[in-house]
Amino acid sequence: LSELKLVAVVVIDNMPTAMLEDPTGYGYVIRKGALIGPNEGVVERVTPAGLLVKEQFENASGEIETKVSTITIQQDE
Repeated sequence: LSELKLVAVVVIDNMPTAMLEDPTGYGYVIRKGALIGPNEGVVERVTPAGLLVKEQFENASGEIETKVSTITIQQDE
């Protein structure tokens, strides 16, 4: 997830949609419920500020852990 860049968030008909870009410059259109990342994280929310992604993975003990990440629009310096 850390390699993805949030380029834009657009709201059409009350449905927020985000555009992400990978390191190669390829773009993806993402909405709530989309699978994203190597752990098949689920996009829980799209807001004007960014994405909220929930991932579940198995830790070293074999237990399932949940990680919540955010992807925000980064300002160019």
